[in-house]
Amino acid sequence: MVLEKLRAKLTSPQPSETRVSKRFRDFNTWPVGDLSSYQLVSGRLIVFRVIGHHTDRGGTAPICELLDWVGDKLPQKLVTLGVRRGAESRPGHPLTRLMIGRVRANERPDDRLCRIGVNFKPSQKPSQYTVTLWRPLDAVLKKDFGIE
Repeated sequence: MVLEKLRAKLTSPQPSETRVSKRFRDFNTWPVGDLSSYQLVSGRLIVFRVIGHHTDRGGTAPICELLDWVGDKLPQKLVTLGVRRGAESRPGHPLTRLMIGRVRANERPDDRLCRIGVNFKPSQKPSQYTVTLWRPLDAVLKKDFGIE
């Protein structure tokens, strides 16, 4: 009985071809220390500094620290900005590092991102970071950092 089912399956016509989509691999070439501004949905600006990169089978994503500034126009003295501290990820450990990735090519809001062209040494090592995607970034910034 089992052999008959196998024989029927092997001698039947092949199924039609199915398209296997190519796996997206994220990429990021921002140098460590580079500053980038990000325009929130509200129109206000914030500034990220790249402190490292995370690479795995999904590609490479930046690990950033959020600088302690929100405004309508970039400040003149970026070097004096400290790191913004968010909600505590666990008692005594505030959120200060984010790895921001994507799973599709069009997910990063490039129209709201601007590399500033300034590079300062990071104040933190790229460890113990929180992972988020670009798509819900505004909601994460509101919930964990109180930024709108």
